[in-house]
Amino acid sequence: MFTRAELGRLRLIEPMVLASMREIWKAWLERTGNVSGVDNVHARLTTCFDNFGQKKLTKRERKISQLLLHGHSLKSVEKELKIAPGTVMVHKRNLFAKLEISSQNELFSLFIDDLKSL
Repeated sequence: MFTRAELGRLRLIEPMVLASMREIWKAWLERTGNVSGVDNVHARLTTCFDNFGQKKLTKRERKISQLLLHGHSLKSVEKELKIAPGTVMVHKRNLFAKLEISSQNELFSLFIDDLKSL
């Protein structure tokens, strides 16, 4: 679903993402007093994923951001939503502007930041 270039960029930020996730997990454990580390991680991730961009993005922009977070390429988004390539680009440009970001890497970063609030 990702292009080779996108995969290369994701591999570059992988260490940062993993370190951030470890810090988020550690902070959550300390905040909740859950020393066992047992949590319904899937439920937390799903909640964050479902609510991501809810206050700023339209329903269609949120769906596109979710597909991008799932790893879909722009072509895959076009096929999944059965919309024209130009339409996908317009929605992507608008959601990036509303979130004040300029790349998919920043989209992932915002999502990870949202996890901190759970």
